[in-house]
Amino acid sequence: MPAKKRCVAMLLAGFVLGGLPFKKLFVGAKAYLYSAIRLLLLPLFLGIPLYLLGLRESMLMMPLLMLALPMGLNLVVYPESFGYDATDNARMCFVSFVMCLLILPLTFELIKMCGDIEKLG
Repeated sequence: MPAKKRCVAMLLAGFVLGGLPFKKLFVGAKAYLYSAIRLLLLPLFLGIPLYLLGLRESMLMMPLLMLALPMGLNLVVYPESFGYDATDNARMCFVSFVMCLLILPLTFELIKMCGDIEKLG
């Protein structure tokens, strides 16, 4: 996504989220479910086969970190551009970003532990 579109995506997501009361930002099990799948299950399901295939250090770290990043803001941009309500999508992106603040450091530590286990063995 070009840099200009990224700025517009962030502004649009901010406008959509700004119209919601603060308490409604964290309501909705669907946002937590999709964020957990995106931030936890996808890296786990990809990480185990890659580790078993022998990938270590940066070769293992890069795909796992790419999958452990939050959802993209295209979930907000495209529905809005076609006239649909993107409130739920904006909420999912917001929850994903907040959860990523906790999960990404844990992902780094897990990858470091896998590297340390390999060096000890």
